[in-house]
Amino acid sequence: MKGRWGAGPLLALALAAPAAAGETRTGEVARLAELFPKEGAAREFEAGYRRHLDWHQRVGDPWRSHGWLVTTGDRAGTFVEGTFGHSWADLDTALRPREEAYDKAVNVLAYATAGLNVHLTRLPAHSRGPEEDTLRAPLLTVVRVRADGDGGAFWTAADGLYGSQPRQGYRTTGGPAGSFVLFLPHANWAEFGPLEEALTRLLERAGPEFGEAHVETLRRCIDMSYPLER
Repeated sequence: MKGRWGAGPLLALALAAPAAAGETRTGEVARLAELFPKEGAAREFEAGYRRHLDWHQRVGDPWRSHGWLVTTGDRAGTFVEGTFGHSWADLDTALRPREEAYDKAVNVLAYATAGLNVHLTRLPAHSRGPEEDTLRAPLLTVVRVRADGDGGAFWTAADGLYGSQPRQGYRTTGGPAGSFVLFLPHANWAEFGPLEEALTRLLERAGPEFGEAHVETLRRCIDMSYPLER
């Protein structure tokens, strides 16, 4: 299957449990995965996914989730979703996991194939601005690199190039060792121009200093995020 976190281009985010307004942030952990709509079933997948979010709403799930569609690169069309701001202990307290799994199987996995699930840990020292603001941006360019140790060379370069620009930095758990992720939010493609200028300089160093690097841009799907905004 194309686009696996460890082998192909970038980000594997996704299906996780969502949240109600006023959610309390308890930590820096995100749960992420990926979903590949089956050939010819994109509309059925979207409708089924919305039914699945309706289930979360009916049971009053307290976890917020964000849904995106990959719009660039060879994984275009992949759906990704994540829930953010948790502690590790939170992951033991998902609401009605058996019921959620059954509803997902009926409404979502009948029309899509599940990809890799991973966790991200946010790195406040390499993040600027509220995480929630970044996640709600209409477009999100995501950079993933493989780097030795704590990724110090990559983060030094990224922090220097992007300065006070809103962004979020993460390290991964559950994928290849030494993987780090940078989220760059933008409202439209016009705003991508200045980001891309710095990104070009950042990726020039990727080969000798960081190792493999991948880039994708995701479009936020308001009607496939939770709490429901439609």
